[in-house]
Amino acid sequence: MNIASPKISQIEKDKAFINLGNDAKQDIISLSSRYRFSFQDLRQLSIIATDFYMWDYDTVMECIEKFELSSNNPLNKKEVMSHIKGEWNKLKSSKIKYKEIDKLNTQRPKPRRVELNDQNNEVFGMCPVASEKTVCCNLMTIDAVQGCSLGCSYCSIQTFYSDGKISIDKNLAEKLANIPLDPNKKYHIGSGQSSDSLAIGNREGVLDAQLDFARSKSNIILEFKTKSNNISHLLKTEIPRNVFVSWSLHPQIFIENAIKHNSFCVQGSGEDSLDFTYVTDLIKGVELVIIKKKAINQIFNLTFGRASKINYLAELVKSYFPKVKIKYEKRDQLI
Repeated sequence: MNIASPKISQIEKDKAFINLGNDAKQDIISLSSRYRFSFQDLRQLSIIATDFYMWDYDTVMECIEKFELSSNNPLNKKEVMSHIKGEWNKLKSSKIKYKEIDKLNTQRPKPRRVELNDQNNEVFGMCPVASEKTVCCNLMTIDAVQGCSLGCSYCSIQTFYSDGKISIDKNLAEKLANIPLDPNKKYHIGSGQSSDSLAIGNREGVLDAQLDFARSKSNIILEFKTKSNNISHLLKTEIPRNVFVSWSLHPQIFIENAIKHNSFCVQGSGEDSLDFTYVTDLIKGVELVIIKKKAINQIFNLTFGRASKINYLAELVKSYFPKVKIKYEKRDQLI
């Protein structure tokens, strides 16, 4: 009797496992039979394996084999999981060491090919980080596009979709129309989990399909997540009231350049506005959502509630570091 078979069948359908490379998948399956790990153990190992790969650390198998060699006695699964989690937590809490960037030889990522995908895959599901042991925000995701053209070095999308393609689901509108949603329940749905929501615009009708979906479902809030300025299609389209766009910005580069008295660049006019939220305020909001019964099945957008322009941020840094020069460059069109 193969005890691991049902668990293997289950883990092979899990996103954390699916996103691993073939060697890592084989390691997880091999470890399953060696230590009879539970499904939750296998899922945890899959998540850790991804982090180890991103951090350029040993594989999960290599880490466990080193632990086995150092032990004089046979190990059980509890000891192995405790060790691997210990290594994982140690890496998470250690100081990050960044490599010096060779600015002269830094290149933009190669352009990706945009192509249609007519595979029979699911486009709708739970957020990948959701699990039985997490306090979940119940975010659902639409994987309308797989792969991203922006090439952000820190983004896991670059690892998951490394074949040089940006794949658009050919039957997206039909698949969205067939999603079974409870009309008495409210849903927060994010687009841009496997790509940037706006970077390729409305190529192959990808935005129109999602906007039509939002129009037909008044009980959902659809969030486009992006770092792109490619909003031309949204400007000439009637946007449903239950759709909003969220941008992310990392101001650390402003501070680092200011300390070194380097100039820093603002792409575009700097008139873009963003809402910066204090972490303590965000935590308080999450706490209230958890403890208040009225918050059950409700959707909240937690922000400070006061948008600031990029120019304001730049001038604020300059007020503390007067020698810093601000340069304005034409914004990249990205595609």
